[in-house]
Amino acid sequence: ISRVGEIARSFAEWSYASFVIKQLRAGDVFARDGTLHAPYTNQTKYAEEAYKTAEARDVDFVGISKTCSLYTSTGLPLVAAIARLARENGISGSWYYEKVADITDPAHKADLNFVKLNDSSKYILRTEVLKGQETQKERIFGVLASNARDISFPGYPYGLVDADKNARVSYRELKPLRMLISSEISKTENIEGFKEALMAADAHDWLNKIV
Repeated sequence: ISRVGEIARSFAEWSYASFVIKQLRAGDVFARDGTLHAPYTNQTKYAEEAYKTAEARDVDFVGISKTCSLYTSTGLPLVAAIARLARENGISGSWYYEKVADITDPAHKADLNFVKLNDSSKYILRTEVLKGQETQKERIFGVLASNARDISFPGYPYGLVDADKNARVSYRELKPLRMLISSEISKTENIEGFKEALMAADAHDWLNKIV
């Protein structure tokens, strides 16, 4: 169930991106939480629509990831290797590291960079710029840096902090939503299978509370 929800949310995010970009002005930057990879079947259709909308309105399109699973050829986490390189060379302030790899996947139209947006931040963010817009990356990163000064999470664009906060479902909200969903699914033939899956999730939630 969680996997289905994840896929549905991913499609919705790409579709909603086009709507949001239509509200922006030329020179604005649209930042997506996550990479610019559209991995699911038929998802590239929605990604391409969002890209075309951005290009038509002269809006820059980026994807920002808080975590990264890439490693160097020696087995060191790539972000850690870049951080060490910056430290050993006395690089401070806001900076970016580019030309890490050439992404050739047609479902992943991105120029890959690693960016530190605030000197007081401990985080280096995987930041992808839509291919074709990479010549504007210095201006783009400058815009992102100016939006990454909030004390709650320095070095991370506040717009994404706020979006994450408002997208979360609290435990208080979760119970009535589950009751509503259970009520609707009870009208189907597979209610027992759903209850079993829900109980598994309940056990996981309970462990989260007591650990």
